[in-house]
Amino acid sequence: MNLAPAFFQVTEDALFTAIVLWADKLFDEKGECGLFNFLTFIEYNRKWLSVAELQHRREYPDGHWMLDGRTQITASSIDADRQKIRKLEALKSFRLRRDKFHGHFDREYFFDRSRLAVEAPIKWSDLEEAGIVMGSILNDYSVDFDGVSYSGETLNIGDLEALLSHAGHKGPGP
Repeated sequence: MNLAPAFFQVTEDALFTAIVLWADKLFDEKGECGLFNFLTFIEYNRKWLSVAELQHRREYPDGHWMLDGRTQITASSIDADRQKIRKLEALKSFRLRRDKFHGHFDREYFFDRSRLAVEAPIKWSDLEEAGIVMGSILNDYSVDFDGVSYSGETLNIGDLEALLSHAGHKGPGP
């Protein structure tokens, strides 16, 4: 970042805009391709997430550890997931930022960008909380469907260096 601060500032701003736009889309209760839509799909297709279906799909024998102690998905457990999403404090901020600046330019916010920080604050902890809620919901149903759980670990500098060295880049510098 110290080698090319202008590039990384533009990249950071673009990433933040993408986060705001996609967070609003993913967490919008009336959205057509977000988590609420996904939970409605789950609600109407709960039979696919039964223990018997998991056993059949994965060909697990009776008594397999993945089958023991599983709780059946119910309408109330799905509603509990909806409530987790609704409780995210940052949802209003995502919507306001999307509607007034990132998705559409509102003159008041475009020329006075400090208003966004006051009226629609988004803290790093808000992003982490939204990611945790999204990841836990998706992982819970993924495990019920096919026994697979995903992890969203961040890249570290060693990972980035390994990727660049495989792409033919010889390390830092021009």
